[in-house]
Amino acid sequence: MTHHNPTFFRNADFVNKLIEDYKSQRLNFKIHHAKYSTIIEIGKNKMRFCTQTYTPKVFQCSSRIKGELNRNPKAQELLKGSYSTLNFGSKPGLKPGKYGKAINLDISGAYPQCLLNHELISKKTYDWLMNLDKKERLPAIGMIAKKKIIYSYENGELQDVLEETGKYQKIFFFIVAEIDRIMNECLKIAGDYYLMHWVDGIFLEHKTPRRLIRYIEQVFKDNKYNYKFEPVSYLDIKRDNMHLEIDMMKKDVRKQFRFIDNNIVNLYNAIAEKLNYDRSELLPGLAGNTDIPTDSEIAFYKEWIA
Repeated sequence: MTHHNPTFFRNADFVNKLIEDYKSQRLNFKIHHAKYSTIIEIGKNKMRFCTQTYTPKVFQCSSRIKGELNRNPKAQELLKGSYSTLNFGSKPGLKPGKYGKAINLDISGAYPQCLLNHELISKKTYDWLMNLDKKERLPAIGMIAKKKIIYSYENGELQDVLEETGKYQKIFFFIVAEIDRIMNECLKIAGDYYLMHWVDGIFLEHKTPRRLIRYIEQVFKDNKYNYKFEPVSYLDIKRDNMHLEIDMMKKDVRKQFRFIDNNIVNLYNAIAEKLNYDRSELLPGLAGNTDIPTDSEIAFYKEWIA
């Protein structure tokens, strides 16, 4: 018997229409929904809808990582821990504006290097990772943390919802937390010259003294990370309520991204703590530290706490 397992580009409207059609026909089926893919399973036939596809080498590399983690006592110990997934930050009170040039120091191959530094993978697997296309490295590692939700239907009616999390999700979270730890070491050295950091790169004011940059470079060296300077010829920072919107020219390539200003989150949490409020009511779903804000911080953020 031939089983049909076609793969299509994921279009939300089409997938939803298909599901509604199966429900109206009172079919038995399952939906496996993940961040980048959705699989609809009817009997032994499967239809896969993906937002992007990867070469077989990515899946092979991810399987190799999982195999080494499975045999690694250090990995088993890390699975018992709890790690922050915050991988960005900005100067408290960072003002919107056109900053012109900026200094950017990036860790090269940060996540593969972190795995190797902590002896979670072999040098051979590290080399395999680094031989992948740059855009394929993160997915190969990220697959160890893959999470999906399975919806089970019988006679067109939803019967069960099950969430499955990758066995080594905490290892991925550890990597994120470790790289962010390095970024936080660097921003403390940079002081007022610090602008922001995003994943594995820190951005500094163009006038940052050379001696501070050397200290930051030493942090990378001490932690066994390779790094590079990326020229930023144009940097524009805007605010959209609680978010920072970044627009820059980096190595003559325009890059745009946005992230929440966690200084605001921390401020809300601190004020809630000070006033003995339930922080979940003040800012649902957001967590931060409880540092007491300074008068200048309260003044700067008063439009958000009014």
